[in-house]
Amino acid sequence: MDKKEAEKYMMKLIDTKSKIKSWYINLGRGVGK
Repeated sequence: MDKKEAEKYMMKLIDTKSKIKSWYINLGRGVGK
């Protein structure tokens, strides 16, 4: 895996993490109400 591919993979990983995080936050808000 070259550097460019690794960077693309990392960005995808970070994007997925933030999506999961926001999903968890939304879920928590829904349960909290």
